[in-house]
Amino acid sequence: MPYTKTARWRSGKRCLPGTRTELISRILHWAHSLDDSTERLLLLTGVAGVGKSSVAHTIASSLEDMSRLAASYCF
Repeated sequence: MPYTKTARWRSGKRCLPGTRTELISRILHWAHSLDDSTERLLLLTGVAGVGKSSVAHTIASSLEDMSRLAASYCF
């Protein structure tokens, strides 16, 4: 399958510094959890324009900075 760089997270789409810090912290804590009882799927929901994509790009960026990002796909 051909590889494309356009279907991945982009740094320009991250949340503005200092915004959504509690949500981002909670998601990163979930992502780093080693507890077997922790759900392995997280679904961000909300109406258009509330920042779901920005949060997803921020999380992917943070995980890549920590060398913990296995994959990302954005559409």
